Amino acid sequence: MASLYVLPGKRGLLVRPERQRERVPLLVPGARVEIIAETGHGPQIDHAAQVNSRMVSFVDSIN
Repeated sequence: MASLYVLPGKRGLLVRPERQRERVPLLVPGARVEIIAETGHGPQIDHAAQVNSRMVSFVDSIN
């Protein structure tokens, strides 16, 4: 069961989202990474409703 959930923006310049999707679960077993398209480093600002929906789904899945 995942205990870490990462939502990077596809166009993020600070971290490479595709690489994070590969590496994070290796470093934190059970971690989940989902990339938010059409945004950069601030998906929680640019796509707040989508991020909130995904976060609620994630929390529901671990309860």
